[in-house]
Amino acid sequence: REAAGKVLSTLVRLMLAKKEMAHRRRLRDDERYRQAEYARIANEHSLSLKHARQKEELEQQERREAMADGRRILMLTQAAQEKVRAKKEEAKKFQLDRLYGLTPA
Repeated sequence: REAAGKVLSTLVRLMLAKKEMAHRRRLRDDERYRQAEYARIANEHSLSLKHARQKEELEQQERREAMADGRRILMLTQAAQEKVRAKKEEAKKFQLDRLYGLTPA
């Protein structure tokens, strides 16, 4: 009887230990899952920030290029206007020279 009680007691302790080990394993698995999920979310957030940063840099580059194009067009327009003004000035000078050449002194 006493031996049966010891065997039963040992079996109960083994069952409780097995149950406790299974519980700890579940806790470890849950913790691993939580950490993996947290890492995944952090990675997605990091990628999202990286994507947003790249998009902002691209928009800034496009704005810089547009401003450079605007400056280039402005310079070309000003150069063309200066060329037209110089031709008009030359034509005016030529006409004055002809007029003064025809007028007796």
